[in-house]
Amino acid sequence: ELLSSRNISKEVLRSFVKITSGCNNYCSYCIVPFTRGQETSHPMTSIVKKITEDIANGVKEITLVGQNVNSYTDPETGGRFPELLEAVAQIKGEFWTRFVSPHPKDVNRQMVEVMAKYKDKLCSWIHFPLQSGSTKILELMKRTYTQSEYLEKVKMIRTILPDVFLSSDIIVGFPGETNEDYLETRDVMEKVSFSIVYSFIYSPRRYTPAATMGDPCPLAVKQDRLEKLQLHAKETAFKENSRLVGKIERVLVEKKMPDGRLVAKSTGNVRVFFEGLDELIGTFVNVRVLEASRSSVVGVLKPAESC
Repeated sequence: ELLSSRNISKEVLRSFVKITSGCNNYCSYCIVPFTRGQETSHPMTSIVKKITEDIANGVKEITLVGQNVNSYTDPETGGRFPELLEAVAQIKGEFWTRFVSPHPKDVNRQMVEVMAKYKDKLCSWIHFPLQSGSTKILELMKRTYTQSEYLEKVKMIRTILPDVFLSSDIIVGFPGETNEDYLETRDVMEKVSFSIVYSFIYSPRRYTPAATMGDPCPLAVKQDRLEKLQLHAKETAFKENSRLVGKIERVLVEKKMPDGRLVAKSTGNVRVFFEGLDELIGTFVNVRVLEASRSSVVGVLKPAESC
């Protein structure tokens, strides 16, 4: 099946549309190219048709999915990922679009400029995997970018999309990582200010080059590094969420919580809690944000403007 999505009904808010399969990157720790094969992209016409159907069936948020989603190339026209984003943004209807997961090497100015042009349809959130802040470790990982190149792309993104929220993946304790390498990762985290960090201790995978590398670093050291990194990430998340305090955010209402409040998501992928009627579930509303925490914000529904 070229495209896959969740079962769609009037009660389903989101669908996930696969735009690429497989991967050509061969990061030294990743088994995906061995299990899913070489990367292929699905026709843009088919993708747009599928999304159009989902929107007609009541879906409010589309997520474009691929192992390296932004290396997309239309097999029929040669159109690249920015062209696909623009085609999706031009579909009629009230909906948001997100994408996961991009590779930093394929993030370019054209992609970000399209996101800025269609901010009503393309969410101001980019999952931007770092993996390591050390250029030495990035080379061992075969990530094909350096620390400075990564930071230059972050600067470009924030210049074009000042309100963007950036999340990331980070691996701690990759073979050969010294304390200096780890501190470089922490330094990059400080400079970028991620809203969410998904962090893990390196785990070897059979058949991958990294599995054959020597790894003298004790597990206890890796665990200590991870704990400190995660604490720093939580502090940064609070700082990022606090950017919304006092602002009016357009949010997509997801469901009612056991405590009676509604929970929604902002364009920056931040959870928003507020008091409201059940009939708002599945709609876009405006909320004034009053306070922030590490994992969410709390706000109050802003009534629609009267005529």
